[in-house]
Amino acid sequence: MSDLDGPEVGRSAAGASPSLEYLQEQQAYYSGSSARVRRLYLGSEVVLLILLVVSIVINGDESVPRRVLQLVAGAAALVRGLAGIFKWHDRWTTYRLSAETLRGEKVLFQAGGGDYFGVPNRDVVLAERVVGYGKREVLGWAAAQRAQGPNESPGGVERPGTDVPARPTD
Repeated sequence: MSDLDGPEVGRSAAGASPSLEYLQEQQAYYSGSSARVRRLYLGSEVVLLILLVVSIVINGDESVPRRVLQLVAGAAALVRGLAGIFKWHDRWTTYRLSAETLRGEKVLFQAGGGDYFGVPNRDVVLAERVVGYGKREVLGWAAAQRAQGPNESPGGVERPGTDVPARPTD
């Protein structure tokens, strides 16, 4: 086979299994995403804690204008709202679980254990399992989006002007 023919079917130019390469790409994505949203989640929690402590301290100090307390409380509400909308904690645990699931799949594949034991073409089994896992992730995400309903924002809060009942009059 010459260099112009390309890699052998079922192998990449580097000689690795395309299924294993795809698994490694997916694992790197989920691991990196997990680390990123973990930092966002933990950072937001630290900022929120600081803002709450500052609000307690300035609430007891008569020399601090009330406007400052309102700004600090508003910033704390903003941080909590962002964490709720973007669901950093949920995404962190979901991405970490996905990365670890794929890591376990890689170990089983490389060791020839589990569903890969005695299978003549382990690459096909690996491809089916990794692609299947990705499809389940997407279907789960789509179901969660549909469950929110068309009138809800990502954080589950009713959007203004979308079938919101009028306030009762006194």
